[in-house]
Amino acid sequence: HSRHPRVGEEPSSQKEATMDRLTPTVLALGILAALAPAADASAPAALFFSRALALSPEVIFQVNNWVPLPFWAMMIFTPKASWTRRVMSSWLPFLPLIVIYAYLAFSSLTAPGALELFNGPITLAALSKAAQAEGTMAAIWAHLIVGDLFVGRWILFDSLRNRVFAAHSIVLALFFGPLGLLSHIVTRAVVADKAVDALTDGLVDPMSDERLMQLADDD
Repeated sequence: HSRHPRVGEEPSSQKEATMDRLTPTVLALGILAALAPAADASAPAALFFSRALALSPEVIFQVNNWVPLPFWAMMIFTPKASWTRRVMSSWLPFLPLIVIYAYLAFSSLTAPGALELFNGPITLAALSKAAQAEGTMAAIWAHLIVGDLFVGRWILFDSLRNRVFAAHSIVLALFFGPLGLLSHIVTRAVVADKAVDALTDGLVDPMSDERLMQLADDD
């Protein structure tokens, strides 16, 4: 049966609409916060923004580190919130990171001598030499950040499906990527009753489908 909202209580549809309006603002504030560590506290604002627009590898590296943190915070501290599920089931967390990675990858591959890596067998020594360039190392780091966030996102939705506590695994994924995934798989094997298969579930039951939202709401 449907529940009538109490006096002064905002209907769920209105709450969701409010969150949808607030989400872009929250994301914009997160990006502005991400730029702050790259700024020189003693420098005028105009000088800071001119440096940011220069797109140096160091500035991009700092932005790339801070932009995903609001999304990690949502997954760790408010995993069952409707706005967390809505944001993390969208492209919003990944699009800015993909743009950053694409820029860094293009810049590093078009730098003088960058393609020498592919002139022969790709060895650890050759990769280590290529990574000595700041732009290349920043691109490698951006690649890892996108991958880790995707792993964290998968852990979040799989934990909601199977009603498994996952904050510890998501924290591990933030810092150590695959170890977070291993932690969640082990946790789910120990705790969950009749857990959905880890591989086929993601293929036949999309992470953002209505059934997932219903499972989380019923918890």
